[in-house]
Amino acid sequence: MSVIAQNPSAASTAAGFERTWGDLRAINVLRWGLCALLASLTLMDEPERLITGVMPDLMPPVLALFLMSASLFTLMLLLRQPALTVQIYLQAWIDVLLLITLVYATGGVDNGLAVLLVTAVIGIATLLPRRAALSLTAFAILALLMEEGLRVWQKLSPGSDFTLTGLLCALMLLGSFAANAMARRMRETAALAEQKLLDLANLEQLNERIIQHMAAGVLVVDHTARVRQINAAARQQLGLKGRRATTSLRAINPGLSDAWEAWSQRRETAADGPVLRTNDRELQPHFLRMGEYEPAASLIFLEDMEAVHQRVQQIKQAALGRLTASIAHEIRNPLSAITHASQLLGEWRNSPEEEARLLEIINKHCLRIDRIIDDVLSLSKRRDLQPDNIQLRRWLVNQADEYLREHPSAEIQLDFSQVAQGITVRFDPLHLQQILNNLWDNASRYAKRQDGQPTKVTHRTQPRPNLNITELEVCDNGPGIPQDYIGQIFEPFYTSQSTGTGLGLYIARELCECNHAQIDIQQEPGQGACFQIRFSNTWQAVPQ
Repeated sequence: MSVIAQNPSAASTAAGFERTWGDLRAINVLRWGLCALLASLTLMDEPERLITGVMPDLMPPVLALFLMSASLFTLMLLLRQPALTVQIYLQAWIDVLLLITLVYATGGVDNGLAVLLVTAVIGIATLLPRRAALSLTAFAILALLMEEGLRVWQKLSPGSDFTLTGLLCALMLLGSFAANAMARRMRETAALAEQKLLDLANLEQLNERIIQHMAAGVLVVDHTARVRQINAAARQQLGLKGRRATTSLRAINPGLSDAWEAWSQRRETAADGPVLRTNDRELQPHFLRMGEYEPAASLIFLEDMEAVHQRVQQIKQAALGRLTASIAHEIRNPLSAITHASQLLGEWRNSPEEEARLLEIINKHCLRIDRIIDDVLSLSKRRDLQPDNIQLRRWLVNQADEYLREHPSAEIQLDFSQVAQGITVRFDPLHLQQILNNLWDNASRYAKRQDGQPTKVTHRTQPRPNLNITELEVCDNGPGIPQDYIGQIFEPFYTSQSTGTGLGLYIARELCECNHAQIDIQQEPGQGACFQIRFSNTWQAVPQ
């Protein structure tokens, strides 16, 4: 049975072993103190005057045994041989035997030295597993009872008090059990604390390595504006490469320090700072508070705007390439039809009816190419962005009247009863008009009802101040968009009808993005199409 087997976490660490060796050394010091006490009793002329019932003839052998055991245990502790577990068991059982001998030689339990046995058993129980501690305690209790019985049998203590012996035995048992349980709990707590410290140290190393290898610059700043950690990317961005970084944020970069202080005073969890120009770079700082309790440290991420511009340019070029390929593909089909029709017109045997049909085909595909060009050119309106504060309900009613006047054949009914009064959004009015006209066109074209009734388009607003957005839902009561098409309806040139260009919803999404808004489909199964426009409440851009 292993002494530390009940606590493998403590046994696996050197600190746990060192604590146990220290406990054994402390017990050995007490053992030497007891030897000194016994030596004084042995050298006294009349030890009976101090301790009644002591046997002077037995004291020298008892002292010799204690001196031998103390010397032996001292040597074993210095050499740490044999193993720790062996030494604990060896010292425990020898101490019990020697203390029982001492109690017998000093007049039994009546003289009070039996308390040393109780103390020793309780102390050694803190180092043993539960079963071993209880076994040792049971052995000590049995030995003490046998010692008192032997004294009565030898008529050394005719009036031996077995009540006191029983109380000492009970105290020994309860104390041993309690001390063992408490020691085991303390070892488990110490092992858990050591493991937590090790985990924290490993986590700190991991975080430091992650931060050091991040491409973005990272600074950890405490509540006093002292820089606790800075990675290599931040050193390079701030021009600190090759020299020691000071611990003051203001000494590193005054502009960054001013931006951090302004953000700290607003007590926001996260925010973006103004673009800073330093070391021939444009840096965008992002501030993030670490923890919910004050004072809390802060993270500062430094983003190189040149790299951002390069990524944006790459994305634009890739998008332009895809759009150009799609335009070429979409224009090639009507051009092929026009070319084929013009070739047929060149034949002299065409009848007037055939010529009229061929001219109709040419005109139809020319109009389709013209619509494609108009839709593509409308994407350039993001250069003419002119946002304004729009009173949503009043603006929607006015735009609906204008749309119905320009589209008298549109079989739709526009309902604004669920649009709340007093909601203001910031958007380019022409862009929002184009987006809604496209949604109303789609409802009129694709959401026709089987019963012949006009399609009803319901508009609903839902402010969400916790997300800093306002939602506008445009929902019809038609058959809805097939589930297979929902994931592709915002792709350019995706259409289910040959007469459409497939650019309407794509342009709507692009116009929403350049106005800091989002558009998405929120259709429920079995219901009509429902588009949701999410306006940002925090966008206060200056009109361009």
